[in-house]
Amino acid sequence: ITSSAELSLVFDEAVTRGFLKRASKDREAGPTDLLLAAVGLTFGEWTQHRHVLVDLEHHGRDNPPDDLDVTRTIGWFTSTFPVLLDLPESLNDVGDAMRRVREHMQRVPDHGSNYGPLRYLSTSDISDRLTAMPRAGILLNYHGRVDTAPGAEWRLSPDPHGAERSGRQRREYRFEINGFVSDGRLHVTISYGRNVYAKDTVRALARRFEHH
Repeated sequence: ITSSAELSLVFDEAVTRGFLKRASKDREAGPTDLLLAAVGLTFGEWTQHRHVLVDLEHHGRDNPPDDLDVTRTIGWFTSTFPVLLDLPESLNDVGDAMRRVREHMQRVPDHGSNYGPLRYLSTSDISDRLTAMPRAGILLNYHGRVDTAPGAEWRLSPDPHGAERSGRQRREYRFEINGFVSDGRLHVTISYGRNVYAKDTVRALARRFEHH
């Protein structure tokens, strides 16, 4: 993890308002779906492949299962599950890409919360089949609007706080993409291994993502 580097994007308030407005207007698609479509198009163009495998991390608090009472709980119910994006023939067709992502995510049961138990706790052949699947090289996590969540009177400190991970930890993904909205602006951070990818390569990917 000591070879990790980050590239950060901060979108202005006008772009962020459009992003959130689109997500709230389309009841069947949320902010994560919009970001997922942008990630798919970005890496689809880069690799010239219509199928892009992404691990999607979800905190699980906004849509818990109907039969689960979470009123006396704290923290997140983090789940990570793979999403194989099937992009349109024309990678310039953003509308079709958004439709495909939206329809795919609608078919995911319980927002992917069942994937972890099935893979790591199940004793059936399902666990073996899931373990044998190809591993995603991209992780996407959208944290939501952190300035409107409970405890929003707290603010992130700009002061350095030291490493969040052990320097001996191995990278699980080629790219980790984290997004959140704060102070009316969408922030996106792309983490990558600088021993694997040149900074100019990641900058070019960031420009593609920003465009989409």
